[in-house]
Amino acid sequence: MFKHFLLFLLFLSSTIMSFSQVITDEDYTAIKSLYRTKSITYSSEFDAFVVKKGKKNGLVSTKDSSYKLLIPIEFDSIIREPTGYRNIKVWKDLSAGIYSSSYKLLLEPIYHNLRINEFDDGLLEYAFHNNLGIYDLRYEMVLIEPKYDSINFLNFEYSAGLFVVKKNGKSGLFDCYHNKLVFDIEYDKIDFVKKFVQDINGTYYDSYIEVWRYETRTCYDGMRITDIIHLDGYSRTNYARLDYLEADTLTVNGLSSTGEFMARNRKSKKWGLYQNHDDVFDVLVPAKFDKVEFFEWGAPLTFVYMNGLKGYFLRDWEGNYDKFPGNCVYDDLVLRVDSEGRKFLAARIGSKWYWVDWSTGKLNRSTSYDAVDRMRMTANDLPAVYR
Repeated sequence: MFKHFLLFLLFLSSTIMSFSQVITDEDYTAIKSLYRTKSITYSSEFDAFVVKKGKKNGLVSTKDSSYKLLIPIEFDSIIREPTGYRNIKVWKDLSAGIYSSSYKLLLEPIYHNLRINEFDDGLLEYAFHNNLGIYDLRYEMVLIEPKYDSINFLNFEYSAGLFVVKKNGKSGLFDCYHNKLVFDIEYDKIDFVKKFVQDINGTYYDSYIEVWRYETRTCYDGMRITDIIHLDGYSRTNYARLDYLEADTLTVNGLSSTGEFMARNRKSKKWGLYQNHDDVFDVLVPAKFDKVEFFEWGAPLTFVYMNGLKGYFLRDWEGNYDKFPGNCVYDDLVLRVDSEGRKFLAARIGSKWYWVDWSTGKLNRSTSYDAVDRMRMTANDLPAVYR
C-alpha cells in the first residue's frame, strides 16, 4: 500500500514538472550576460522570463536559445489583460501602453488610462490628457482618435459600430464602419429608437436614430441621413400635408377645428403655420422661423422666433398672409389683458418694456417701464389695443 502511494507521488511530481518551466543555470547565465541583470524569473502568465533592472521590467522569450527581448526592460509594471485577446498592458512613468498577445506594440505608453470596453472586450478605451478614444484590438487599429470627453455605444445590440461622442456638453455620432462623424459635435441629444417607421420614399425601418438640436430632430437609419421619418400617429391626411409641403415634422392645433397646423421644412428646418381645408393650403406664416405659435381664437397676431429673439406675424382676414410688421427684434413680447377684455401688446428691449402698435409695429418710446406688470395704458397707447 505504502509502495503504491510513493509511486503515485513520483508520478504526480513528474507530471507537474512536465507542465511547468523553471529557469535553468544555462538560461540564467545567458540572460544575465545578454541583459546585465541578476533578477530573472520565469512567469507562466506570459510564458516568458521576467527580467528586471533596477525598478524596470521586461520580458524575454523562452522559445529559443537567442533569448529574444519580447518587451523592453523599461516598464514599471507589465500586466496581462483578463480578456479573450490576452493583450498586455504596460505602465511607464504613470502612462500606459498596450502590446498584443504576440508581443507587438499597439499603443505607445503615453496614455493616461487604458480600459477594456464593458460591452465588447475587443475594444479598448484609451485617454490622452482626459480626451477619450477607441482602439480595436481585433484589427489592431485606432477606431476613434482620443479627442472626446466621453464615448458610448449608441445601442450595442442594434447599432454596433455607432458611438455617441461628446465634447463640451454637445453630442455627435461617429460611424466606425465608415470612419467618419455622421453628425458633428453640435447636438443636444442623440437617441436610438426601436420603433417601426416609414420614410417619405416608402422605405420601412424597425429602428432609427433620432438626433435632437434646438428641440428639433433629424433621423439616421445607419446608412444615410433620411430627409424625413414618418412617426407613428400621423394620419393619412397629415402624411399628405408633409409630402405636399416637403416637411419633416407636423403639429396640428388640437384647439381649432379649422385645419390649422404648423410644419417644419425638410431642408431649411424652419417652421411655418398653415391652414388646410379640402385641397386648399393657406400659408398663415411662411416657413422662415425657428419657432412659431398658433393664433389665438380671434387674435390678429401670433408670435414667431428667430435667433433667440421674438417677433409677431399678423393675420389678415382678407387672405393676404404676408404682413409682418413685427420683425424678430424683441427680447420678449407679451399680450396684456385689462378688466374690459382689451388686449395690448408689450415688448421688452434690453431691460425696458414698451407698448407696441401691433398694426404697424411702431414702438412707443415716450414711456418705458422696468417690469411688464407695472405697465399702464395712456391715451398715446390706444392704437395698441385690440379686442
